[in-house]
Amino acid sequence: MEYICYDGSNGVRTVSYYFQNKGLQASLLLIPETEVSLSELQASFDEYEYLGEKNSLDIYINESENTLVTIGKKVKEDNLYYAVGYTMLDAENM
Repeated sequence: MEYICYDGSNGVRTVSYYFQNKGLQASLLLIPETEVSLSELQASFDEYEYLGEKNSLDIYINESENTLVTIGKKVKEDNLYYAVGYTMLDAENM
């Protein structure tokens, strides 16, 4: 298992990646709410099908790419971030 994490400064994004078997398996982006709107984030996943909401997360799936994306809000100290998670659904079928 390999992880990479980038922490930005002055409100820049935080990105982490998880790799397994030489491929990206999951990632997480924390994007300050002041940098992007929720509708812009949702539009960036227009090739994904919206499945609904669970536990305050919007859930999207792309069956042809075998991936799942979630969008939620996270509070860190006094700042609000959008948390965008990405994961492979079934790495064995790739």
